[in-house]
Formats: sequence, structure tokens, C-alpha cells
Amino acid sequence: MKILVRATNWVGDAILAMPALRAVREKCPEASISVVARPYVAEIYRDQDVCDELIEYDAKGAHRGWSGRERIIRELRARKFDVALLLQNAFDAAWLVWRAGIPKRIGYARDGRSLLLTQAIAVPRTGEIPGHEKFYYLELLKRAEWLEKLPEVEEIRLRVPEEKRARAEEKLVEAGARSGARRADAGRPYPWRPDPRAVPLAALRAVALRRAFRLRPRRRGRAASDRLRRARHQHHPGAARRAAGDFAHRAWRLTVIASKSEAIQTAARLDCLVTKLLAMTRSAAQHQL
Repeated sequence: MKILVRATNWVGDAILAMPALRAVREKCPEASISVVARPYVAEIYRDQDVCDELIEYDAKGAHRGWSGRERIIRELRARKFDVALLLQNAFDAAWLVWRAGIPKRIGYARDGRSLLLTQAIAVPRTGEIPGHEKFYYLELLKRAEWLEKLPEVEEIRLRVPEEKRARAEEKLVEAGARSGARRADAGRPYPWRPDPRAVPLAALRAVALRRAFRLRPRRRGRAASDRLRRARHQHHPGAARRAAGDFAHRAWRLTVIASKSEAIQTAARLDCLVTKLLAMTRSAAQHQL
């Protein structure tokens, strides 16, 4: 059997989908598995023993535009795959495998592509699966009856050959890093959906997105914003918290943008707003005392 897997387009999602790819390999050890991925994502899978072939889909290069897309469709059709598993949620992924004539096409029913799939899987609702994003991809296999139950995945590890480790160490030392030092990512997590435990941050993030993209709130959003402003000026911490929660909920629902990644990058640059809100709540608490 020949299996085609359409990988996600983002590096973080590609790593989170690694347990699902390893589960496919365990289920079909004799199958020929090919992964279609963007060039920068394909490198992640190169040394992981999850596939037999990596097919680069370069939408900004060789496969750019309509003619480039038709080129990769012809390449996929010539390989005569039996099954296509779509880890990516986009319509484009379903369109490619449908045009390539792959007889069995499995993926989540998202982005209006259900008619192009032979097995359109319902998207898990909140609370149906564990919270970690890796289970989103594993659940796809479970609902497609490729897994009997979700496996227990304690951690996600990438296999990095020693020669690549040495090469990376050399580059870090050349850039001024101390040799042999333990390193960690300095990035900060962000709540993409408002969390009750982080209502002020969610409220400001919604404000930041609306300001950055010049989105005008409806009457309800403006009313919630006014309540938050009045509570701040009156130095009433309880009212401020309630108003912030209502405003976060309203503003979040009214914030509609085309690109989630652009929004995250924009909001991440507006840390001054977070500082301002924290200062406001602190001064309100001191005044109450």
C-alpha cells in the first residue's frame, strides 16, 4: 500500500503531528509512506524514520501559481497512491489529492472541503480529547479507525544525528554562544482563546488586534469597553475584573482577521498594553486598600 501524508505548513504543528506520523508507521510497517511538506517543514521529518519519501511542495518556487500546482498534481498522480491522509486543514490539501486521483482521502471536515474527501472526519469539540495539540492529529487516526484508542505520549522527541548536532554547536559558538551550555527557547506562550485565568491579558490582546487591524466594534463591544474604562477610573478592582472579562469575551468575538499568524505576531509586539493594564489593576488594588 502507498500512503501519502500531507504535512502541516508550520514548524510547531509539524512537530506536534510527529506522534501521529509515528502511529501511522507502526500501523503500516510494510507500507510505502510519502510526506508532502513545505521545504522548511520537510527537513524536520528527514531523520525521524516516519516516511520513505519526502516530497517538497514549494508554493513560492517550483510549484508557484496555477501551473506550479498542476505540476505537483501530475507528480502525485504518477506515483499512484492508494490513500491520502491530510494533517493539514486547508482546502488546498484536499484539492491536490483529489486532483491527483488518490482513491481514498482522509481528513478533518474543515475549510469547506468535505466533498473532496472520501472520509470527512468531524472536528473534535472542546473537551472531547485531551488539551494538548498532539492529540488533535492522533484523534484523526482514531476516528478514521486507524487507532483503537489514543496512545499515551509523554513527550515528543526529535532524533538529531550527531553530525548535525556538532554542526549546530559550531554555528552557535561562532555566533558568540558558550560551548556546551544548556539552551532553551526564550519564546513565551500565548492564549489564542481567552482563558478565564488570564482575562486581562485576553482583553488587551483583543484590543491590540482590533487596533492593529482597525476593526470597529459593535455597540455591545463599545458598551463593554466603556464599563472597563469606568471601572478603571473609579478604582474598583472587582468591577474592573468583571468588565475586563465581559470586554474580552465581546472583543474576541468581534475580532475577525484573515491570518492567525499575523495577528499573533502583531499582538506580541504590543507588550506595552499588557504593562499598562497590569499597572492599572495594581494601582486600583492599592487604592482599595
